[in-house]
Amino acid sequence: PTMPGLFHKPFRVKSHAKLKSTERRQLLDELRRCYPDAFAISGGDEAEIRLLGGNRKCDLFKSKIVAHTDQTGFVYFAAGQPILYNFSEGLRPTVYALWRAPLMSNGACVDAASGLLSVLQNGADLMAPGLVAPMPDSLARGAPCCLRLAGQFVAVGRAAATAAELAKSGGRGRAVLVDHVIGDQLWLRGDQSVGPTTADAAVAAAAVEEEAEVKVAQLSEEMGAASVDSSCNKPNEQFDEDSGESDAEAAVESADRHLLNCLLHSLLQKIHDKDLPILCSSLLANYMSRYSSGSPLNLKATSYKKFGAFVQAMKDEGLLELNNDKGVMSVVSINWRHPLLQGELQPSLTYVDPAAASASTAAAGAASSGAAGEGPLTIEDVLFVTASSGELFKRWGHCKGSCLTGKQVRQLITEYAKAEGLQMAGRPGEVTLDALLSRLASQCGRPVLEDSLPWERLFQVCSACMTPGYRVLDCHGAVLLERRGAAPRVLMRVESRASNKCVSLLAGLPDFGVDAAQFAKRVQRALSVSAGVQSAPTCGGSGEVVSVQGDQLAYLYRLLTEDYQISKKYVTGFTPGGKKKKNKSNNKGKK
Repeated sequence: PTMPGLFHKPFRVKSHAKLKSTERRQLLDELRRCYPDAFAISGGDEAEIRLLGGNRKCDLFKSKIVAHTDQTGFVYFAAGQPILYNFSEGLRPTVYALWRAPLMSNGACVDAASGLLSVLQNGADLMAPGLVAPMPDSLARGAPCCLRLAGQFVAVGRAAATAAELAKSGGRGRAVLVDHVIGDQLWLRGDQSVGPTTADAAVAAAAVEEEAEVKVAQLSEEMGAASVDSSCNKPNEQFDEDSGESDAEAAVESADRHLLNCLLHSLLQKIHDKDLPILCSSLLANYMSRYSSGSPLNLKATSYKKFGAFVQAMKDEGLLELNNDKGVMSVVSINWRHPLLQGELQPSLTYVDPAAASASTAAAGAASSGAAGEGPLTIEDVLFVTASSGELFKRWGHCKGSCLTGKQVRQLITEYAKAEGLQMAGRPGEVTLDALLSRLASQCGRPVLEDSLPWERLFQVCSACMTPGYRVLDCHGAVLLERRGAAPRVLMRVESRASNKCVSLLAGLPDFGVDAAQFAKRVQRALSVSAGVQSAPTCGGSGEVVSVQGDQLAYLYRLLTEDYQISKKYVTGFTPGGKKKKNKSNNKGKK
């Protein structure tokens, strides 16, 4: 008997990352070489757009996986759908890709009886009696092929025999070795649709083409009418230019007022004398931008163009006192009696907490996208079955190397004891030790002399015979990592740089399945500061290190523990402090 398909059982995801522009071009070029028929029409643009879900600029993601057959391969995602996979045998389309671009079958289509789908989903290969049409003569043994039921693509596999070999065997034996089928683990990573038939796909393609022709005709008519209107309206061009200039001036004035309003809100509601001195960059990123709906302020739309010019203007107004230390500007004093700080602020702005905003955004994104991607992670302490404890769990299909949670271990031990009748009748809180449990008890390091043990002590003895480890799950419950030993730590620290500058460093994110580059981009957008990834370890950890401008440990700690749901015991280098007591003698002097 052959082994079930590559995706018949759950697979492990070792990495998941967005393709760079060069990698994207290489993938599409390889696709054109492998499937020339699909990309021959319109220079390949039409097929490429269909394959990418209608959006040619759609991001492509690449996952490195390990199948249940211990084969390592890659899966490519577009618009949340797995479209290609490669296990060292070249790119193969998924059923989602075949529904979008049917010509990717390369003419290697095998038609089978419509009632065989459930048989294929159970891990069986297609046998010769299930064929409703002869195998294509051009299909060689081991060549990739696509399987259709009632004209619909349902599976991808390899030819187990040629047409001549099947005819010689009298129509018996295996015809197709199925690698991927509707309903398997790879199909579950997509939107779990069932796809159209080939006839429906042809009709839909014809309808799209006809609609495109109609839109082109309408666009041509509109462009002709627009040219006529422009020729008739030439006398009013001077009036339009004047109104455009006045609108531009009004937009600049509005941007200046909004910038000043964000500054005044920050000073009156968030900044105190004890917070001074404060860097001008921190004033903009950590205070003013959070009154602008949590997004960076558009300084280019103001008359100042740069934030340095704006704070210099506030110094000239007598509102702020600045200090320039080797090009690094900071606010050292605030004139709380300035007229701008005495009146009521109009319009009133709302402070946006970046941690709460990013948490709600991450939750919404995880709910709306079913594909593997960003979302909160779950860390579990697990136990690995060893050779000595394997006999205890083998009746449930667990052998050496199997991974179990503590709850599962307790449940299986309880089932074993009750199935063997080991629970003592007079003392239900204790379990009689049979030969297997006695052997495990003697191997736990501290010999057990009793003939019976309490339930809790029995759990401890059996767990001591197993290897502790940890498991990382993504937001969809898929296993990202399973490793023995103590769980790693995310190490955080602040390092000094030249000119009294500092950076926050984060090491150990890849150990938790977090993409360091994507994490750095998220921090950069939230804080409006420079953030990147270093390849060399500088924080005492291993792998990639995220570097963030300034002392941002408090925000990074909240992001890891709240959004990514990494337990606080796995994050070191920062201890959140308690609430500080107010110093009445150090008030602003505001009334």
